[in-house]
Amino acid sequence: MNIGNLRGTWLILNFLPALLILISQSSFAKPACDSFAYLPQQPYALCAGADTWNFDGITYAKCAKMNGNSVSMTQSYPPNNDISTVNALGISQGSAYIVSTYSPPSSTQYAVYSCNKRGAYAQCDGGICFSNTSGKVFPGLGQVKDTEIICSCPITTSSSYQVFGPAECPKTRAEYDQICGSGIKSSKIGQHLKIGSPRKNPSIQFTSDCYTQEYENKPVADLARCDRPAK
Repeated sequence: MNIGNLRGTWLILNFLPALLILISQSSFAKPACDSFAYLPQQPYALCAGADTWNFDGITYAKCAKMNGNSVSMTQSYPPNNDISTVNALGISQGSAYIVSTYSPPSSTQYAVYSCNKRGAYAQCDGGICFSNTSGKVFPGLGQVKDTEIICSCPITTSSSYQVFGPAECPKTRAEYDQICGSGIKSSKIGQHLKIGSPRKNPSIQFTSDCYTQEYENKPVADLARCDRPAK
C-alpha cells in the first residue's frame, strides 16, 4: 500500500473521534441551548426550592430576590417581545415587578427529585413577581422577608417530572413521594407544592447545563440528587 495512503488512514482514525465530538457540540448542543433566553446581570426571582401555596388554581411561591445572570424559556409574544422585555419593563418602573427565571440553586440546600408517580408541581419559569409583596405577610406563606418576593406560577400535573427538594434525602418512599407531590390530582386550595419541571427537556439538568455553558464555561452543571428509597 502507498505510504501516503497509510498516513492518511492513520490521521483519519486518530482524529475522527475528536472531530465527531466537535461536530456534536457545535451542531446539536448549542442550538438546543439557543432555545433559551439569557438575561445577564439584572434583577430576577429564583423560585427553585421555594415554598408555595395554592389558591384558586394558582400557586404562589415565596422566591428569592436575585441580581445576576439567569436563563428562561423565551416566552415570546407579538410583536417582537419575550421574557427579556417583560423583565426590562418591570425594572424600568423601579422594579415594580420582576420575572421568575432560573439559575442553579445551592447544592448544599436543594437536590433534584425524580418523580415517576402521578402528581403535581409548580412550574414557575416566567412567573410574574410583585415587589410590593416583599416585607409583608402573605396568606399561606407567612412573613415575606425583604430579600424575598411572591411569584404567581401555574400548576402542572404529570406522571414524569422533577422537583427541587431538601438536600438531605428522605429515608422512606412515603417521605420521598410527599416531596414529589405524588397523588395530587388538582389544585387543592391550601396545598403546598414543590417547584419543578418536566423530565424531558427542558429538564432541570438540561436548563442548568445551558446556564453553566453560557455563564461559567462549563459543559455540565453539578446538581445534588436524591433517589427514591427502596421501601
